[in-house]
Amino acid sequence: ATQPPLRALSEHYHRHSWSPRRFPTPIDGFVEFVRAARPEAVVFYYYVEEEALTWDHVPQREALDALSVPWLCLSMQPYPPSSAIGAQLAAFFEQLSDEAP
Repeated sequence: ATQPPLRALSEHYHRHSWSPRRFPTPIDGFVEFVRAARPEAVVFYYYVEEEALTWDHVPQREALDALSVPWLCLSMQPYPPSSAIGAQLAAFFEQLSDEAP
C-alpha cells in the first residue's frame, strides 16, 4: 500500500516469495540473521541446476569468515541428494569437533 504497484509486486516476488528461485537476502540482512541465530556452522547446499541462490555465495561466505562461523559449500548436488553427501557432512562436522576448545 505504500509503494507503486509494480514496485510492490517486484519487491514481493524478489524478496518474499518462498521458493527455490527466491533471490537471496541482501548481505546486511544475511549478517543480521547470522548474528541473531548464532550458528555453530553453516552448510550451503546447491543443486546442479541452481544458479539464482549461488549469486550471493561469495559475499555470504566472506561475511561468515568475518564472523568466524565455519561453513561448507555443497554445490552441484544431484536431485534427489545422493548418499555421498553424508560422508562430506560427517567430515565437516568431525573437523568442527576437532577444532572445538
